[in-house]
Amino acid sequence: MAMSVVSQMLGSGESFYYSPQWRLLVETHLTWLRTQTVSDSVIIDHQLAYKYEGDLFGALTELGIPDYMHWTIMRLNGLSSPTEFRGEAAVLMVPQRSTFTSLKAMAESRQRKIT
Repeated sequence: MAMSVVSQMLGSGESFYYSPQWRLLVETHLTWLRTQTVSDSVIIDHQLAYKYEGDLFGALTELGIPDYMHWTIMRLNGLSSPTEFRGEAAVLMVPQRSTFTSLKAMAESRQRKIT
């Protein structure tokens, strides 16, 4: 049985990770994120970098990194747009999923209303 393209896609993650609230949270915590010792380093070799010049998100997808992490990884590594990826070999900082969970929990604890 043939599988549809949609069924083969990586999970895009919760919608919260695409919200303006998440982006603001990441922007205000960039320094903290960059100093986390639980971040991993991902190497993008010359071949992959050349293949995805101007398309950081494409490179991250090929490396198996979930979509919901792409924008945060881009900002963490000093880029403002995925098209700024120059197609050169690079070592990227990639926060662990637990870091995403911690930041999300922080945001959710701030927005709860006291009744």
